[in-house]
Amino acid sequence: MTPPGLSLRLRISLVAAAVIAVFFLVTATLLERAFRENAEDAVTTRLDAQLLLLMGIVEVSGPGQVQFPDVLPEARLSLPGGGLYARVLDGAARPSGARPRRSARRCGNGVITGSSSAA
Repeated sequence: MTPPGLSLRLRISLVAAAVIAVFFLVTATLLERAFRENAEDAVTTRLDAQLLLLMGIVEVSGPGQVQFPDVLPEARLSLPGGGLYARVLDGAARPSGARPRRSARRCGNGVITGSSSAA
């Protein structure tokens, strides 16, 4: 025969363990979501800064005529496998194929888009 109250202690312990497990699961989920959103915001901010830098150095000599300097301020833009890419599109052009994480800014008649393969 079991001592009286053991069943009550066991039930309270099980409920407490379940509450703690749910608390940890909810906390882990919220922390993971907050970290992911923070990382995405950091990447977006970095890409926006690089796009603004590109918009600052580009020379528009006429409608549809855009020229970049020979040496770009971001070295990874000059390297074929650098992981940082940019292209200049007119307002009507649409990118084709898979869409990487992208940020775009309108600049007069055109759109400068940028993407980064590093997340």
